[in-house]
Amino acid sequence: LRLVLAEGFAWSSAACLVCRRGAGRKIMLGLSLLVGFSTGLLAYYWARVPKRPLLVACQPFRSFLEKYCPIVNEMFYPTPWCFEGRLQTIVRVFLKSRPPVHYRSEVLRTRDGGQLLLDWADNEDRSTDPESCPIVLFLPGLTGNSEETYILHMVRTARQQGYRAVVFNNRGCKGEELLTYRAFCANNTEDLELVVAHIKSQFPRAPLMAVGVSLGGILVLNYLGQKGREAGLVAAMTFSVSWDSFATTHSLETPLNLVLFNKRLTANLRQLIQRHRKVVAERLDVDRVLKVPSPPQEKS
Repeated sequence: LRLVLAEGFAWSSAACLVCRRGAGRKIMLGLSLLVGFSTGLLAYYWARVPKRPLLVACQPFRSFLEKYCPIVNEMFYPTPWCFEGRLQTIVRVFLKSRPPVHYRSEVLRTRDGGQLLLDWADNEDRSTDPESCPIVLFLPGLTGNSEETYILHMVRTARQQGYRAVVFNNRGCKGEELLTYRAFCANNTEDLELVVAHIKSQFPRAPLMAVGVSLGGILVLNYLGQKGREAGLVAAMTFSVSWDSFATTHSLETPLNLVLFNKRLTANLRQLIQRHRKVVAERLDVDRVLKVPSPPQEKS
């Protein structure tokens, strides 16, 4: 009996040793694959990802930027673990924070009987002359408003730098009622023209700047192109603006971008139409609009 037990114990020990060695090999293999993948990813990052900004400007403006904004000549190093644009967009959804920003709202009536909402965030520095305090006008992206996290962060930064901030919410995007069937369009700058004129009338001595994101950036650029020196702005900046709208539309319809972005954009537009169904139904078949799977591509 002792001999049998001893042999059984020996076989069990040998089996455990074999299992441990097998598990150890798997762990080492996993670590080797992880190290190899990480090394390859870092090699790709350092070889292909960091780039200098592409500066497209006439020589006088280029010289101005290089002198007063030296960052335009510096190498840009994206976050190593999240350097791809689509991945950054997705990660932002999970890592976003909401800085506290308190607005005072103002309703503007438009010439066609509609209304839009301005949200003001005044500069808290009492030493600054309120009549001449520089103003930054922010324009959110498609169906966005002053409560978007990227807008909140920019508004907070502007206030910390001593600016007064105001957010232009497109018609119907902040919860206010849509009074006419007209909402907003990237190619129509009448509402932006109204907002700029209103701000300039309220603070004629204050320099006014505009910052647009995505659709808001397209509005800013179209407005500048139409108004030129009569725009009433001392400076403007845009983020995430499509260089070619037709190419962007086709890109959004590709399988990966369709799943990651286009369906979400379409859902937001459907919600906007549904929320203002009563007034939109005066001109459109709302039920048909709500069945559209994604925004239709424009034909050139």
